[in-house]
Amino acid sequence: MGFFGKLFGKNKKQPEGILDGPDMACVTRPPVAGLWKCSCGANATGKFCHECGAKKPDGIYKCDKCGWEPEKSTKPPKFCPECGDPFDDGDIQ
Repeated sequence: MGFFGKLFGKNKKQPEGILDGPDMACVTRPPVAGLWKCSCGANATGKFCHECGAKKPDGIYKCDKCGWEPEKSTKPPKFCPECGDPFDDGDIQ
C-alpha cells in the first residue's frame, strides 16, 4: 500500500464527531432567523420574496399553533394566551 493508501485507506478510522454518509440523515439544522412565509408559498428571509418579489408583511402576527390573533397585530404578547406557544418569527403572517 502506498503513502496515500495508508493515509486514506479503508482501515483508517474516521475522527470522532465527523458524520458521513447515512448518519447525516439524523442531523437536524437549526431554524433560520428571520424566515417568513410568503403568500405565494415560498419561504423567504429578506425584505422581499425571492420567488415572486412580494414585500415582506409589516409584522401581522397570528399564532402558528392555534390561530389566535392579537388585537394589535403588530405588537403581540410574548406568549399566546390561548395555547401558551411563544410568539416568534414563525408567527408573522
